[in-house]
Amino acid sequence: MGNQKIKIYSEKEKQEFAEYVKCTDNGIMQEADLVCEETGIVMHLTYESDMNTDTPCYNLKYMNGDLLATSVDIDDIFKYFYSMCKVSLEEIEKAQQSIKEINLSKYPRVFNVDTPFWEDLYNYYNNPTKMNKAEFNLICSKRDISLWTKMGMKPHRGWKVSDAKTYFNIKGTKESLLVDFMEVWEEYQEMKKELSEAVSKGFQIQLTA
Repeated sequence: MGNQKIKIYSEKEKQEFAEYVKCTDNGIMQEADLVCEETGIVMHLTYESDMNTDTPCYNLKYMNGDLLATSVDIDDIFKYFYSMCKVSLEEIEKAQQSIKEINLSKYPRVFNVDTPFWEDLYNYYNNPTKMNKAEFNLICSKRDISLWTKMGMKPHRGWKVSDAKTYFNIKGTKESLLVDFMEVWEEYQEMKKELSEAVSKGFQIQLTA
């Protein structure tokens, strides 16, 4: 949205609005809506007598009827309308600039929706107040798989290599299993670094795939 500009009503359109709201339909005052498509702002334009001077003038109102601006010159009303739209557009652009998209497709060994590892990580991202179970298992498994592949030792009696294979979707024998696991490990560290750097710069994180 960086270079987006607010659509400006033409002089002809302004005059059409001005003439329309001056008319009444069976004694009922007409109202017209001014719409800013870029920001979604909608305001009412009416033609009524000023409460203090009893002079008919154009009025710009919020949708709830609250008065924003009043003038006998329709151009003044549109200038005010555009100024409101500009402020809103700047706020929208500022908010969008503070969002950092993290493309998960760069990390296919981590972003594997069929693995319990990603399921645990996804649950953590949705509720970061809880412990990061996925990272805890990753750290423990690095120790456990290293012991098993390098020394033929089980870290504890109930440990099964098949459980680790299923959890991370890793494959291989003692010679190749650790190499495959380390691909998952390295990818996770890279993704974690990208996330941490974005957070430290004040960005809101948006995960995409």
